[in-house]
Amino acid sequence: MQTKKTKVRHNFILFGMPGAGKTTHAGLLAANLPIQVIGLGRILRERASRPGITGLRIRRAMRTGDFVDDRIVEKVVSDVLDRVDPTKILLFDGYPRSLNQTYFLDSQLARRGQALPMMISLNITKREAIARLSGRRQCDACGRQFQLKDLKKKLNGNRTYSICPVCGGNLVTRLDDTPEAIKHRFEVMDLQRKILKHYYQKAGRFVEITASGSMKTNHNKLMKIIKGS
Repeated sequence: MQTKKTKVRHNFILFGMPGAGKTTHAGLLAANLPIQVIGLGRILRERASRPGITGLRIRRAMRTGDFVDDRIVEKVVSDVLDRVDPTKILLFDGYPRSLNQTYFLDSQLARRGQALPMMISLNITKREAIARLSGRRQCDACGRQFQLKDLKKKLNGNRTYSICPVCGGNLVTRLDDTPEAIKHRFEVMDLQRKILKHYYQKAGRFVEITASGSMKTNHNKLMKIIKGS
């Protein structure tokens, strides 16, 4: 149970296939609610850019579409949880991704007196996900993500699509957005989704939404779930 001091009844996990919009929605929710986003993918990409054996192992996993070693992930998650604001709702973006990670997260939150998380599954078709991923670019400076089709509409041909319109950094393709990595990630994630859905449904901490609609429609669905929990 969450302590009275925090007044947080639930923490949340945004789960979905690659391209479902987890990171984008997490940012929008944090702008409107007292939420602290824990984006493990962003943290791991930052760690991957560092020299050393840990960075090398993370880069290898990202290139092939495999999961990063649990020992590395557990250390990162534990470090992050030691620094969270206990008065805010925690929103995990893309984590956990396996049953072992689920057990670890539940145990770490319980040990710290934090509420156990509810999983929100963002469901989109494989075809739609691939279309989103193939057009996704990320700024190597500020970390913001963009869709090429949105940039083309916004910039109207007046600026190169390789430059971040926010900070001027370089827009690059993520290591895990290559065609080979995308295909492998789908194979892995489809199996894990079924396993995690069963776990969270059994615990009474699972809800899913169809996320193929507009960003505004999906955002409103998520706001309603979080506010009503």
